Amino acid sequence: MKLADIEWGVLRSALVGFGIVAAIGAVLVGITDYRVRQLAADNSQYQAALNQIRDRYNTAVQERQLIEHYLPQYHKLEQAGFVGEENRLDWIDLLRQLAVRHRVLGLAYDVQPRAAITPPANMNVGDFQMQGSEMQLRLSLLHEGNLLGLLQELSEQNAGVFNLHSCTIERTARDIVISSQQANLTAVCTLVWHTIQPGAAPS
Repeated sequence: MKLADIEWGVLRSALVGFGIVAAIGAVLVGITDYRVRQLAADNSQYQAALNQIRDRYNTAVQERQLIEHYLPQYHKLEQAGFVGEENRLDWIDLLRQLAVRHRVLGLAYDVQPRAAITPPANMNVGDFQMQGSEMQLRLSLLHEGNLLGLLQELSEQNAGVFNLHSCTIERTARDIVISSQQANLTAVCTLVWHTIQPGAAPS
């Protein structure tokens, strides 16, 4: 074929048409590529949001399981007077009842203001503030068994949680008197009543 035989007008039109089609194709490819990248970015965001929702859900499930596991124990501690406000009136009422029951002839007490204390190293109280109230008891006794019985029964009641810090016993007279009305011993005991409150400041 000779150059003279080529229909340049037709070829020119075809080339122009091809160029237009190629340009449109390039634009469409660019738009499609942009849209694909945008969809991929949106999908990444949706996936990240889905992961966050899944994590929050798993955390909520775990927290619910912990609550269901520990809530009965928490209620028991509340009933025992360990969690929440102090029950000082309950302490005093119970001590008076036990003094009568165990034939303690005289009972006097003094309770110090509640104060924050550091829990033992092996006790994890979490976000709770551990507090203690020191109580000093002065008792007039027929014999030491009166004191032992009172303290034993006090520890078995649900009036609160306490530690016996110290106890001293002295004779009131040189000779023991066998009488239900006359004390032979005096005892001075120091108890520390414990309570915990979530985030509470000492009062």
